[in-house]
Amino acid sequence: MEFMKDGKFSTTGFGAAKGGTYSISDDGKSLISTDEGSTNADSLTIVEISKSKMVIEDKKSDMKVTFEVK
Repeated sequence: MEFMKDGKFSTTGFGAAKGGTYSISDDGKSLISTDEGSTNADSLTIVEISKSKMVIEDKKSDMKVTFEVK
């Protein structure tokens, strides 16, 4: 998954590429994303964030995902 400075993201996986837009909430505790072609936004909790690492949690599915800079 790649987050660009212009507020867009792209990802590849499961044989398909997708993208959309994202933003960080004013309090810095949530990542809000909307897939291309959709009007439904998803909100994920930011557990940890730094220049090289971000950990997010989806409370609905009780899943945590870690992103690290390569």
